[in-house]
Amino acid sequence: MQAELSANEVDGLGVASFTLPPDHAIDFVWRAGLRVGWCMDDCHGGASGINLLQHAARAIQAGDASVIVLVSGDHFEAADFTSLVENYNVTTRTHLRPLNTGGSNPLFAMLTQRQMRVSQLTREDYAALCIAQREWASMNPLAVSTVSR
Repeated sequence: MQAELSANEVDGLGVASFTLPPDHAIDFVWRAGLRVGWCMDDCHGGASGINLLQHAARAIQAGDASVIVLVSGDHFEAADFTSLVENYNVTTRTHLRPLNTGGSNPLFAMLTQRQMRVSQLTREDYAALCIAQREWASMNPLAVSTVSR
């Protein structure tokens, strides 16, 4: 699906990126020649999309913007990713780097294992959740597909 918008219709921009700095969303706005009433950066990784969407919806509800474009993108070399993972913030540097986990995925796996144990969940329970989410999404013609075509 492609949006049929011109730049002068866009009055809001949200950008999710780890590798945009030292520039920010406002620099993107300026370079693209946009005039916006709402602008937001987000660098929370996997949560960025839903975080930006939530803020954009609220901005529209509040009247700060009526047409908001959300974009995301990064360019990582292997060394860039390693540096990001090891230096994401002070807490990461102080507490997680010494564990040498290689990123957040092993930490999510440990949290998931703990949740499974405490809640008496199985791998099949998680699979059923994913399948149900996809089934519900398949009933929504406006749902976003993550399948490459």
